[in-house]
Amino acid sequence: MNEDLQINLELHDGQWKAFDLLNAKYNVLPCGRRYGKSEFAVRWQFCKHVIKGGKTEHDGPHIWLAPIYKQTRLGFIKYLRFLRQNNIEHNYNYSELYIDILYKQYRVQFFSLEKPQNIEGFAAKSIVMDEAGICLKDRPTWENSVMFLLADHNASALFIGTPKGKGLFQQFFLRGQDPNDKEYMSITGTSYENTLEKNGWLKKEVIDSIVFNMPERTAKQEVFAEFIDEEGNVFRNIKACAIGKFKKYDQNKRYIGGLDLAKINDWTVLTIGTQNSVEFIERFNRIDWNIQKERIVKIAKEYNCKILIDSTGVGDPIFEDLKIAGLAI
Repeated sequence: MNEDLQINLELHDGQWKAFDLLNAKYNVLPCGRRYGKSEFAVRWQFCKHVIKGGKTEHDGPHIWLAPIYKQTRLGFIKYLRFLRQNNIEHNYNYSELYIDILYKQYRVQFFSLEKPQNIEGFAAKSIVMDEAGICLKDRPTWENSVMFLLADHNASALFIGTPKGKGLFQQFFLRGQDPNDKEYMSITGTSYENTLEKNGWLKKEVIDSIVFNMPERTAKQEVFAEFIDEEGNVFRNIKACAIGKFKKYDQNKRYIGGLDLAKINDWTVLTIGTQNSVEFIERFNRIDWNIQKERIVKIAKEYNCKILIDSTGVGDPIFEDLKIAGLAI
């Protein structure tokens, strides 16, 4: 690094860990929303590659990739902000989306992958792929266009973004977890790593509230940066298929209920129905077990129904308590 530069990286604890670890040819960082991924990527590319990799030519710049133009421009703006905050000499072209740094010694060029053919012909000194979960959904984009950008200089790449299903992004991540694969390195960054307690800027209770109000499956992907099967939902288009309203007890009908008890961040769900239709659904989350049991007993008795329950694990003592309370369960 140029010894005359005094740079304040302003990384939170999780970003520092990733900054120290990600030194391979292919570096993979799936992260939760608001982790600070773009800010991290700017600092990773600039400090590890831009001012360490020798002077660049116009056809051999450091490259920043994003799925669409608006996201590419956002990366460009964050790069400019970092340079200005650290008083690093630069000039830029907003229409062509490039930045020349330190008296035009180093160039960073920004491209969207809406038209991958536009990046062909370049020989990158390093690459950041922002929103890699989206960019890597289209395998030919990687294999036909992006991969060859790295060939001339045997350059390094950083793949960063929130997981969006499974695919190449997950495959790269798994290779980075294999200690025998020296070309890849990977680490996960969750939204919680950017909290005030970890030298970030988010309040933990804000993230808690978001997690509380979203399905567990969504939280795993968007907050905890886990790779989830896109085909994992068994039932689809539910709202379009649902008709009518919940119905009150009818003494001429025979009811049965199904009870699924919550595990950690999941929801307890009680569904009441007949042979032909769903009549009532109750669901609740993060409520004391005693209150949950009172609700279950009240509803089951209102519909005078037998309840089927998964009594394994957390359900075993609840099953016994509901039997004692007089339910046919």
